[in-house]
Amino acid sequence: MALDTSEEEQIEKIQTFLRQNGWFLAIGLVLVLGGNFGFRSWEDQKQAAAEAASDAFTTFQAAAREGKTDDDKRAAAMDLGDAFIASHPGTDYAVLAGLQIAKLHFSAGNLSEAEAALRAITTEASSQ
Repeated sequence: MALDTSEEEQIEKIQTFLRQNGWFLAIGLVLVLGGNFGFRSWEDQKQAAAEAASDAFTTFQAAAREGKTDDDKRAAAMDLGDAFIASHPGTDYAVLAGLQIAKLHFSAGNLSEAEAALRAITTEASSQ
């Protein structure tokens, strides 16, 4: 085989290669692009869920701070915390919200409810 092939021979070899392997190259390209798009979409969805959990937890923290002195606000904060835990189970935020709920129960003098909240946290944390 000569090393100095002409330009036309090189073009013919490329065309032959593409005729034989073009479908495989196209399928591979589609798979790579589709996988990349899917992975980026999954990462974006995961990031959006984390941001939503952070925003909801910040809202709950503000309500818990206001609930330290007012019984009605304390009850509303506990309800908000319970809803947060139900919507974000298995997250570190849920454990922190549970601790805050236990603190609110303790400050209200509901020691048995505070203990129950702490037990729920330990059960949740041990299952992770």
